[in-house]
Amino acid sequence: MNAFKGLGNQLDKLNTISGGVVMTSMDLLQNQDGFVANVSTPTLGEENYHIEVQNNQLRLFVFLNDSLHTSDAKAKVPSFFRVFPIPPFVDGEKIEAVFENNELKIYAPFKEGFDGDARNINIKRFKD
Repeated sequence: MNAFKGLGNQLDKLNTISGGVVMTSMDLLQNQDGFVANVSTPTLGEENYHIEVQNNQLRLFVFLNDSLHTSDAKAKVPSFFRVFPIPPFVDGEKIEAVFENNELKIYAPFKEGFDGDARNINIKRFKD
């Protein structure tokens, strides 16, 4: 019974904070320089996003401020979370994020020297 009470509180927070919440949308694109993720949550601002790189993974969080249900103004409720592996051909040290026109853009550039071309491997016949 307590589990349902907690779930009800979470749903209540999602429905009442800032007059309701619009779902987060995300597009992941690849261009000649690397990957670009466009993340948008129209009802939220830059302060609601958090990005970290750890263990060859990019972790993206979108938080709701929950000042309606707690006395702590810094309480946050997660509304969106994604983990992306950072491939070996992406330069994890140069990943950048820009918040512009109510949209977060994450740039993940390819490492220097990456040409993106595939090569075929010839299979040798094993001789007995």
